[in-house]
Amino acid sequence: MKRMRHRTIARATVALGAAAGLALTAGVGLAQAQSLPGFFHGTVSWYRNGDTVVIKDTKADGWAFGVWVSEDNDPDPDHIRKCITSGVGREKACSFDFREGVPVRIRAYGHKKNGESTPVVWGAYTVKA
Repeated sequence: MKRMRHRTIARATVALGAAAGLALTAGVGLAQAQSLPGFFHGTVSWYRNGDTVVIKDTKADGWAFGVWVSEDNDPDPDHIRKCITSGVGREKACSFDFREGVPVRIRAYGHKKNGESTPVVWGAYTVKA
């Protein structure tokens, strides 16, 4: 019986330590978010540590909300990465891998959910990777 108590306490201690580590890690990541102003129909946050963009559709308007993300001076359209979400209140996180310190261009766009219309650019911002 004493042995079982020792194992239970040991497991609880390990679980508590793991939870505390996870909470500290999550807190550091959230503290590094950069909310980007000037976007219409949605919100965009950039996490430099991990090159992650978090987008949220904020309008019930029949348009999907997304971003194109690329190195600022890269003219090659094949290097553009996309992150899209559709539906008011829906949020999505997309991680990319850019070279450290390069300017990264984030352009928000929208398109009709049926996909028939050409994307419309709703705002742009440059951040550092």
